[in-house]
Amino acid sequence: MGVLITGATGLVGSQLVDRLAADRTVFAGVRRPADTELERATPVELQLGRHGLETTLDWTRVDAVVHTAAYTDAHGSVDEPLRCFDVNATGTAAILEAARSASVDRVVALSSYHVYDGSQTGRLSESAATDAGTPYAASKLAADAQCCAYDRQYDMTVSVVRPFNVYGPGGRPHQVVPSFISQALSDGVIEPYPGNPVRDFLYVDDLCDAIVALLEREVSGPLNVGRGTGTSIHELAQTVASIAEAHTDRSIRVIHDGDLEPTDPTIADPSRIEHELNWTAETTLSDGLNQTITYERTR
Repeated sequence: MGVLITGATGLVGSQLVDRLAADRTVFAGVRRPADTELERATPVELQLGRHGLETTLDWTRVDAVVHTAAYTDAHGSVDEPLRCFDVNATGTAAILEAARSASVDRVVALSSYHVYDGSQTGRLSESAATDAGTPYAASKLAADAQCCAYDRQYDMTVSVVRPFNVYGPGGRPHQVVPSFISQALSDGVIEPYPGNPVRDFLYVDDLCDAIVALLEREVSGPLNVGRGTGTSIHELAQTVASIAEAHTDRSIRVIHDGDLEPTDPTIADPSRIEHELNWTAETTLSDGLNQTITYERTR
């Protein structure tokens, strides 16, 4: 039997394909299988959107699903609210129903820390208040609620993973870490937006460790995944600049306008996953950034 990974070419999905293919049959859900080359997995067509789920997958060969496919641009969702909801909420419902119909009883779904009320600061636990501040957050809240309903109503174990600011090789350009690295390597200047919020940055390998562990355990409901420590945007920019300088032997400047007083900390409280799985994030920010910059320079 095998595991279906949706979003198999994304930041998280691609890493999971390599991890799980070592001892499982992996079906990689992608939009265009004919254009996807995978050495250790079987690509299958998988489309999420207004028509629900369209796939060529043989569900009889699947015993678990890791659902990482998503519309991920929180800011961009303001301009594309329907597309965002179609992919994240309708798509998740379709995946859950297909799994239930095929008697697949194990689903791990990727959510986001954006579901938490943006007015809350500090270390946030899973019991923190939620709020739909953007169409993206609304779509993820709807998906989370569907996961909870399927876990309670059917003979399924559905885990909802809420990672905080995931980064790593192959991250999407709209995210802060890839943006800073791109600026550093191409222009030699990093220009953060005004303001200096504090965020929790999680390296993709640590997130994948948590997901793989979850597949072996029956743990339901939401779980925060993060390092549990905060880094200001200014400190992040300075760290990226320092590491990029070491790789390129060129001076890299950080131009950060506005007040540099750290504000609005949004940090994971990972106590639940630490207790349930004995999991902790092991990659330091410097090590994770170094690996990501090395990848970006050599790809």
